[in-house]
Amino acid sequence: GSGFEIMLAARLTDLMQTALPERIRNSPGDMRRQAVLLLYAVLIADLAVLASALFLWQLGLGDTARNLMFVLPVQTAVVGLLYVTASPRFCGHVLIGLFFLELIWDYGPDDGFGVMSAALVPLAATAILGGRAGLVWTAISVFWCIGLWPQLDRFDDYSPAVAEGTAILATIIGLSAWVIESTRVVAVNQASTSLDLRRESDAAMRRFLATTFPVHVHVLGGVVTEVSPGVHTLLGVDQEALIGQRLQSLLHEDDLQVIAPLLGPDRGEGFRAELRLRHVSGRWIWAEVFGVLVSDVGARGEDERWLFVARDTDAERHLRDRLARAQRLEGVAVLAAGLAHDFNNLLLVMRGYAELLPPSSERTAILGAADEAANLTSGLMTFGRRGHGREVGVDLCTHITGWTNMLQRLLGPSIRLDTTLVAGPVWGAINGGQLNQILLNLVTNAKDAMPDGGQVLITLDVLDLQPSQASAHVLRPGRYARICVVDSGHGMSADVLEKAVDPFFTTRAAAGGTGLGLASVYGIVAAVGGTLELESSPGAGTTVRVFLPVVDDPMAQQGFADSGSVLTGIQRESRVAVGLPSDPP
Repeated sequence: GSGFEIMLAARLTDLMQTALPERIRNSPGDMRRQAVLLLYAVLIADLAVLASALFLWQLGLGDTARNLMFVLPVQTAVVGLLYVTASPRFCGHVLIGLFFLELIWDYGPDDGFGVMSAALVPLAATAILGGRAGLVWTAISVFWCIGLWPQLDRFDDYSPAVAEGTAILATIIGLSAWVIESTRVVAVNQASTSLDLRRESDAAMRRFLATTFPVHVHVLGGVVTEVSPGVHTLLGVDQEALIGQRLQSLLHEDDLQVIAPLLGPDRGEGFRAELRLRHVSGRWIWAEVFGVLVSDVGARGEDERWLFVARDTDAERHLRDRLARAQRLEGVAVLAAGLAHDFNNLLLVMRGYAELLPPSSERTAILGAADEAANLTSGLMTFGRRGHGREVGVDLCTHITGWTNMLQRLLGPSIRLDTTLVAGPVWGAINGGQLNQILLNLVTNAKDAMPDGGQVLITLDVLDLQPSQASAHVLRPGRYARICVVDSGHGMSADVLEKAVDPFFTTRAAAGGTGLGLASVYGIVAAVGGTLELESSPGAGTTVRVFLPVVDDPMAQQGFADSGSVLTGIQRESRVAVGLPSDPP
């Protein structure tokens, strides 16, 4: 059928192109097409000469057949001319000229067919050289019919009607061939333009998918058949290692229940879901996955073909979690600050009446309890960021160095304290009292995590965070001082780490602490536009990173004002990072 014909034509065209000179093979498409058509024309003309000679030989006209064979080398010489000139158009005109001369010679003045055969020349010229060349040879044919032929090949039975009719026929054939060829060229150009646009669109779509969704997985009958190179970045595994695996082996068992209905009998043509994929290290990676049914909707079992694209959403989920956590802490902070304020008023009354009592053990106990309650409310006020004065710049290097001896005494002889500080001064957007509270809380927590002794390392360096780096830390771009407090203690589990900053959460024994230490540090750091990061795992110790904005001129920072919201340093940046509108200024 048509498939065989197309395949045969393609094979012949490839064979013709291999016979072309190298200059033409590397030329634009139109020149190659004309050269191939020229080779086809020479081949067909040679076959026609051979067939005619054989037919004449069978009719007993051997001399005529031998004479006709002299045409073969003349026509074939056009191919050699093509190699010399590398001009398919010029060689095409030469071939048409030879064809024209052959017709008027073979069908000469004896019977008048020499003029009638000229009507075929425009058709051959249009087919080989195109519409404009066809019009040129139409004009030549008409001029021969009504101009030269009556003068050169006049015979006794000359009829002007034959010449005029042939000229009209040549004109009709030439114009018709020109119209058909022009229509074909327009259609080919439109198809080529549409094909180019389609290719550009497909290439743009592939680039978009490769950029947005670097992982592409083709699945047939539930088995992975093809994987894009991006899977190595996402899952740390090579492409070949995934081919042949079942789709279920890549998904978390809890997510299999989520995706099962999407792939089941009542499925649609596609879906979107956030799923956990198995990393080569054994951990689970959250990814946004789009699935598109490639095969027919009615396909089932081994005939069911899907295309899945995925991208890593671990960072986005982390930002969303931090935003939700910051919103939760904002509510708790407002409530804590309000309660602390009202409770402080009650404490003032209680302490005032207690001081009016005569000295006694009861009076001392009441005043001591009032002092402890005042410390508790002070922690709540710090967490709620109420009652802060204006921030000032403090030289972090000098301050930490000056506190080293006191912190070492706090840790005790069984814990060694080391410091690694960048060359100062480094002016942080914070006052000395707030920095003291941060250091005391972090070092105290480190001491509690090492009951059998260990080591605490305090480091200080300065980072210039570009927009992409700042977004990873949920900060605004700029210059920050990073204070790290690293201990070699027992560390924290993932569940404990998740709640470590929550107010009143503590792992200490009863009456061992209020659970406001890290919450207070969090509130102070957020107040000045910084952030707090925790890293810990059981048996591997804990690392606390405090990011504080750096100021160049501490005297110009006397006007730092309290923004009154725990979300100042986190929520606004988190909203931007996850694509939500930021808070109004």
